[in-house]
Amino acid sequence: MKYHFVLNPAAGQGDRIDGLEKEIRSLCTERGLDFTVYRTTGRYDAERYAKEVCAACAGEEIRFYFAGGDGTFNEGVNGMFDCPTASAGVIPIGTGNDFVRNFSRPENFRSVAAQVAGEAVSCDLVRYGDRVFVNMFNTGLDCQVASYVSELKKKPLLGGSAAYLAGVVKAFAKMPGISGSVSFDGGEQVHRDLQLLCAGNGSYCGGGFMSAPYAQLSDGRLDVCLVKRVGRGTFARVIGSYKKGTHITEKNAKIFQYVACRRMELTFDEPTEICIDGEIETVSDLKLEILPGACRILVPAGSEILKKEPLPAMAVSAARDAAPV
Repeated sequence: MKYHFVLNPAAGQGDRIDGLEKEIRSLCTERGLDFTVYRTTGRYDAERYAKEVCAACAGEEIRFYFAGGDGTFNEGVNGMFDCPTASAGVIPIGTGNDFVRNFSRPENFRSVAAQVAGEAVSCDLVRYGDRVFVNMFNTGLDCQVASYVSELKKKPLLGGSAAYLAGVVKAFAKMPGISGSVSFDGGEQVHRDLQLLCAGNGSYCGGGFMSAPYAQLSDGRLDVCLVKRVGRGTFARVIGSYKKGTHITEKNAKIFQYVACRRMELTFDEPTEICIDGEIETVSDLKLEILPGACRILVPAGSEILKKEPLPAMAVSAARDAAPV
């Protein structure tokens, strides 16, 4: 088995890479592991590296550990997920680090010893165009927050969750939203005017906001939360529950809609920014499709995928009567 540690020096505030590399080399040498450490040089370099390693593996078992944020992990998974002998782990040293919140004891992901002692488990992915994502898609207010965070995290004392909270405050002043048509599992497209929309394979985005509280990484469905346009006062009233994942209630039914599906289509009224695993791009339309069990994810020793409660009665299960993917 070959271990590839792919480190992103630009992740977070870039202050952990040297110490992490030293820890990796010390532990792997001590245990006699066959390993390589690679530092990325720019966006999509983690993806390129993973593709090249997989193409040359000749059936050898490969473990990738992508050290960075959710965007780095997204790149890496896009490079290796269709290789049957490869599995992917993440060492969270980015800004939000939302993917690892879907597991018990997420602190284990920062331990190199726990990582190399971990096991691979089956994980769903979500296809969009010719790419996939692992954790979360969002657009509207959430996406604007992410856009602000990318700038704010460069400032002293604003790393991690502090940058996200500052981004929320800045976005709150403008209350941006989106408009367009959305459909689930091939159903009718309905025009919506929304504050934000998120679609999760996992539950978390924005540095710990549990926007899709019933999402689970291996349940074969996409969990979508739609938030209607509201005033600042209403948004201020519900944002606490949105962060904690307690927002899907009958009391909040006029604001939040929660849908479980296998496919979703979006057509925006104008080119719109979207956020995919923390990275921002602009699109006019988008199709999302769940890919059950499409990737092997490495889970550190002592952690496991969190189990979630069943969908509440008020959630719409669009996938229930849909044809299998």
